[in-house]
Amino acid sequence: MQRINITKNDSGQRLDKFLQKSFPLLGKNLCYKAIRTKRVKVNNRRSYAEQFLHEGDILELYINDEYLIRKQTGCEKSIHNAGSDCADIILYEDENILIADKPQGVPCHSGDKKLADNLINRLHAYLYGKGEYGSDTDFSFKPALCNRIDRNTSGLVILAKNSASLREINERIRTRQVRRFYLCLVQSVNLPEKGSLKNYYRKDETANKAIVREYAGEPENGETTVECKYHVVRTLGNISLLEIELITGKSHQIRAQLAAAGAQILGDVKYGACRSDKSGYKYQALCAYKLVFDFQTAAGVMDYLRGRSFETKKVPFNNILHD
Repeated sequence: MQRINITKNDSGQRLDKFLQKSFPLLGKNLCYKAIRTKRVKVNNRRSYAEQFLHEGDILELYINDEYLIRKQTGCEKSIHNAGSDCADIILYEDENILIADKPQGVPCHSGDKKLADNLINRLHAYLYGKGEYGSDTDFSFKPALCNRIDRNTSGLVILAKNSASLREINERIRTRQVRRFYLCLVQSVNLPEKGSLKNYYRKDETANKAIVREYAGEPENGETTVECKYHVVRTLGNISLLEIELITGKSHQIRAQLAAAGAQILGDVKYGACRSDKSGYKYQALCAYKLVFDFQTAAGVMDYLRGRSFETKKVPFNNILHD
């Protein structure tokens, strides 16, 4: 028999979901069978698959030990790299979140290629080294990213350390109370000094490419609406520096919308940038450079961030700003 004390991070979940996330070898069928045959008790009482767990609840699992093996985090293997990989990329950190300044070329997650070196693995290893992740106290929760950027886009990414901060930051992003700003270099076109871009959008997963078209008529099957605001900061010859604010947030959205407007990002060959471009940018000249916590609704656990903003000092094309 295994006894589990439900912590704050593991509370608020359905019992069946908690068990399946905590013990991958248990499987869906065995999980429901164990609950149905009273081999799972909550506070010494019969349990139900759909009941929600609360902080302080005690689970008793009368299940064979071979099914109660927790998935390894992998942090133990990468702990020796945690300091060197993360020391210079953490812009801000407190007990609830950290803001990482992701380098260009590092993916946020492993994706289909199962790359061991990615941002989330680095941050998990960093927290493991501090004793904030990987213990037996939290069974199903893993520190998670609240926003993502493309592998070859650099910039700011938020990681939530606990379930309460994850829920709140995700909701604030959904309701546009966390404002996300980018800088990019584009091939100059006759765009107005400032404006907005609005398109219908779909993602071609096979080609890993966003498809946008004019925002006119009704959306076609699978399309959603995407929007961003832009401001031309300055123009130098045939190159313009743009600041972009995301209104929606979809994969490759900025890259596809600018390309559709005829303002391809330098180095972004996938979306039409010239291969013979002499600017020297091998990948897209795009950086998620600023976050603004513009909270408008009722206070939550993250209310201390209300009105604060964070900005990277590592824009890869920073020289354009000061020339």
